[in-house]
Amino acid sequence: MVRLRVDGQRHPVAGETTLVDLSPGRHRVDVESSDGTTTYGEATTEVDVHPGQRVDLHYAQPRWLWGRGHLGPAPTTRSWAPDWRHIAIGCGGAVALICCCGSAGVLWERLAG
Repeated sequence: MVRLRVDGQRHPVAGETTLVDLSPGRHRVDVESSDGTTTYGEATTEVDVHPGQRVDLHYAQPRWLWGRGHLGPAPTTRSWAPDWRHIAIGCGGAVALICCCGSAGVLWERLAG
């Protein structure tokens, strides 16, 4: 599932092509992928829309949950590159869990002994 927001307002995504009517001016476009529980592949860009102009943007989902999405004026291939923010959060959470389990074990030993 792909989610689209323009200037913070959600727009439904229908198939390969989604048309959004916008007033002239600068607009922030946010796109992300979701598997229902996890959001990944975030991509953001700003576009200038002139009166009567059509602006095409292309979004490419990452190939895996730890990847980064791509959003731009030209079609692009899906990326294998990792999004290091997600990897850092995952590793930090794992280290915190290991430390909590180790501390609980030490506390248990001291109370039991």
